[in-house]
Amino acid sequence: MAIAQPTRKWTNERWDYSISLIKQYHLIIILVVAVLIRLPLVPTPLTYSLTDTWRQADTASIAHNLNHGGRFNVFYPQVDWGGSSPGYVEAEFQLYTLIVAVLYRLFGEHIIIGRLVSLAFTIPTLAIFYGLARHLFNQRVASWALLAFAVSPLSIRYSVAFMPEATVLFFYMAALYSFHRWLDEPSSRWFWLMSITTALAVLVKPTSIHIGLIFALLLFMRYRLRFIRMWRLWVFAAIVLVPTVLYYLHAYNLYVTYGNTFGLLAGGDTKFAGISTLLSPTFYLRIVGLDVVWILAIGGIVPVLIGAVILRKQPAKWLMIIAGTTLLAYYMLVSRYAQEEWGIQYHVYTIPYLMLLVGLGMDWLWERGQAQPERSRWRIAPAHLASAVIIVFSVGIMGWIYKAALFVPDSGSTTILNCATTAIQLIPPRTTVIVSVTSPAYENTLPNNYQDPRFFFYAHLYGWALPSDVYDPAILEQDYAQGAQYLIMYDRQVYVDHPELIAYLDTHAEQIGPGIEADCAIYQLQTSSGSESEPG
Repeated sequence: MAIAQPTRKWTNERWDYSISLIKQYHLIIILVVAVLIRLPLVPTPLTYSLTDTWRQADTASIAHNLNHGGRFNVFYPQVDWGGSSPGYVEAEFQLYTLIVAVLYRLFGEHIIIGRLVSLAFTIPTLAIFYGLARHLFNQRVASWALLAFAVSPLSIRYSVAFMPEATVLFFYMAALYSFHRWLDEPSSRWFWLMSITTALAVLVKPTSIHIGLIFALLLFMRYRLRFIRMWRLWVFAAIVLVPTVLYYLHAYNLYVTYGNTFGLLAGGDTKFAGISTLLSPTFYLRIVGLDVVWILAIGGIVPVLIGAVILRKQPAKWLMIIAGTTLLAYYMLVSRYAQEEWGIQYHVYTIPYLMLLVGLGMDWLWERGQAQPERSRWRIAPAHLASAVIIVFSVGIMGWIYKAALFVPDSGSTTILNCATTAIQLIPPRTTVIVSVTSPAYENTLPNNYQDPRFFFYAHLYGWALPSDVYDPAILEQDYAQGAQYLIMYDRQVYVDHPELIAYLDTHAEQIGPGIEADCAIYQLQTSSGSESEPG
């Protein structure tokens, strides 16, 4: 008996039904895909984070110290490299680390918790971005833009990082979305939402304050100078600026009192590279190159260019023009960091704007395909083929970066972790130490944050970081007088480059570790007479 073959009509109906389900639940499907491609990164250790290992170690140290003793004093964040001081540091408002510390108290201290908190902020960020894209353009553009956002390598990288980037991006997107809703629907709900989220964005990361300039220029485009007379906007400015100014003045006072800083208002490093850098075309090529690889995954270049060309016909063109100009000025202000891959976190604010252009360009390509005469159901229109190639290529590049950059241990961090593991066995807890780091106090005459926190965090020790350009025995004597009991060196080149320090250690310390040949020299400091140091 012959088996009845399904009719073409039935096949087409099932195909159309499947497509309708995808269209109906596309937002949920994309969000689920976004979570699934990030989940493998959640259990990875901090040593699997490429150039961000020490930034994440600093953040994790602050979360650990907030939890220690159950104090949760978010106004006094502590680092481990503060020497003999309590380690209070001039830093951003520690909302992210506070959340992590509270969860530490509930579930125990595990790195995975910090990564899950970032992921928890990322999912609503994607949903809010979709809402913004749909508000500015339409559902098709929003869907393409959301898909691009979900698979962008930079989005993936920081959506599970032990850093506040995912947190600030959530508040940044919420502020941008609620501001646009308030422009079109000036209700109290949107006003208070944009005020609170903007304030939190600037508190979590002061670099996000550029969003205020975007808002001001958009208001000018709509109201000209009349917006200055709008009393609600003065309330908005007060809600954002008063807590921001008060907190960062307090943070500055922590630096003045204890001498520790991440370089926000004073001390620390310099983020501006100088006028000569801004006059060099190389700077701008580096910025574009980083965005092309880490945000657009290379394949996104085509739809971005198409989106930029057709943007002039869209009502949202002023947002994109103003945002692009503002971000360029922002990149120039943080030029020393923004042009390097180790400063790629400064590019997170660019993700939503480029993704909007990607969505616009992909929608244009797809519409051109729909306009082609269809001779058969299985014929692929040239524009559809181009879209498919772009998607496959982008996902392929994203996958390569995902594996090569985020799943490969950072060799430097691995070396430090191994030495720290050894130090735990040899150095008593709560001991003050000096750690030799490979970063200089000055880089090309510019002040540099040299305090590498990784060894301190891995070994749960506290003390001073010794920069690679200040290997002066007098510094060791000074730190020894303040309670330092051990010096740790894990870099062979630094050891070789400073014979005067080694000569000092030969007479003032005892090497008790595996040795510099094993990338872990641990010196127990002694007095000038050779007797062992007193316990600190």
